[in-house]
Amino acid sequence: MNAERYKMLICEDNADVADTLVRFFSGNGYGVSTTMNGQQALDLLRNRRFDVLITDVIMSMAGGIELLRGIRDAGMTLPVIVLSGHIGCLEPAMFEKLGANSVFSKPADLKAILGAVQALLPDRSTARKKVLVVEDNRALSAVVARMLSKDFDVTVATDGWQALCAQKTPYDLLILDMGLPGLDGAKTFTGLNCHVEGGEVREGNAPPTVVMTGFPPDHEGVSQLLEQPAVVGYLRKPFSTDELKRVVGSALK
Repeated sequence: MNAERYKMLICEDNADVADTLVRFFSGNGYGVSTTMNGQQALDLLRNRRFDVLITDVIMSMAGGIELLRGIRDAGMTLPVIVLSGHIGCLEPAMFEKLGANSVFSKPADLKAILGAVQALLPDRSTARKKVLVVEDNRALSAVVARMLSKDFDVTVATDGWQALCAQKTPYDLLILDMGLPGLDGAKTFTGLNCHVEGGEVREGNAPPTVVMTGFPPDHEGVSQLLEQPAVVGYLRKPFSTDELKRVVGSALK
């Protein structure tokens, strides 16, 4: 499985266990974030998209049971794997009833956990990539969607607010116009790229992004956006089908 684009949240208050999990899953290509209790995890899940959660059971401020209930009560459907050092004969069934997908006793076999994660997540190396096109010119957005729809699943947003509402869908690529009405391209990117973690605003949430604009790359607003790590491509309007496919193909490598 190509795990490169999967985001994993690990909720574990034991620093040694958390470090072991982070090193193992990072080494297997996952993007890993950590929290030390269920409340922190819930706060993070409300503001960022994750593909899978691995959680301990007994923690301060909210344990795994409270976390599971909070996730499912909020309608979140991400897969959840529970690790516990105190599993009795009834506990796996109890956790599964609460919404857990797999339950492991500590110390858990890391390869077994990896196998469970891989079984729960689709293989994105064979799945069609998802592309979000943010463009207020409906004629142009329709042309771009038509150009790409043969090879990708394309969603169109006609302004920045629609794009922000769509951000919980795990898009593989964002194609972003700079001259949007109201919330312009730069502000839209900032909104998509920021998340709240531990009560602080952090960056790094945007998918790979292609900037689409009539301005040259040395234009002040464009050049500043092109310096962002998530921005991996630039399209100067007007562009050809070949240019679009070349830039998109390069961005998704």
